[in-house]
Amino acid sequence: MGQPRALPSDHRGNLSRRYAPAAGAIVLYLDRGGSALGAYGKLEGRIRALVLGSWLAGIGTLVGLVFFVIPGLILAARWSLLVPTVVLERTGAAEGLSRSYHIVKGATGRVLAVFAVLTAIGLLIMLVPAVFAELIASGFVSSLVYGLAFDLVFIPLLATGSYVVHRQLTEAPTVTEVAATGSR
Repeated sequence: MGQPRALPSDHRGNLSRRYAPAAGAIVLYLDRGGSALGAYGKLEGRIRALVLGSWLAGIGTLVGLVFFVIPGLILAARWSLLVPTVVLERTGAAEGLSRSYHIVKGATGRVLAVFAVLTAIGLLIMLVPAVFAELIASGFVSSLVYGLAFDLVFIPLLATGSYVVHRQLTEAPTVTEVAATGSR
């Protein structure tokens, strides 16, 4: 089987560009219903804020993890609601990070625990195709399987988790609930 392989450069360099818009579309789909593909079109200019916010959160979290592990984990938890904040509350990148920070502030430990469990579940689910790909193929095919497993497992899992946590912590009604009552 050989040495464990790092994610291909495509997955390292394009993570924010791939995760943020996909997660945003999933959040809209969960909030409004309709088709997942149609949700991308409804992001209405939010992609730039999503990508910029994801880059800023990633850099800040990485610096926190490199120098001080615990503050890095705290920042990761506090900024974990960036996507639903930008998409549902229509904030910009910096405002979304600030809003996410304040939403999570009183529940940092619980939010960190939720995302740790979701990450563990995602890794376990990804383990099967990753090991299978490593056993039967290498190079391009193996990288493709890793990428597909990431896209099909982690993005939906973490986006759904961030949506549910956002709704729980803000007690915000969905668009469907607002339409049914006629007010927000």
